[in-house]
Amino acid sequence: MLDGPDILITSDPQTVEDLYSGKMKVMKAYALRKIRVKGSMEDVMRLRNLF
Repeated sequence: MLDGPDILITSDPQTVEDLYSGKMKVMKAYALRKIRVKGSMEDVMRLRNLF
């Protein structure tokens, strides 16, 4: 059984859509506080390739 997620990313549906479509970059969304990330910085940096 898993204890909990290593990384938790929260956002609204529109921001997620904009990220996947390329209308918004991840760093811009993070700077505007449209996404919130909770986890170790090492794990978060591995996610950069997904967007």
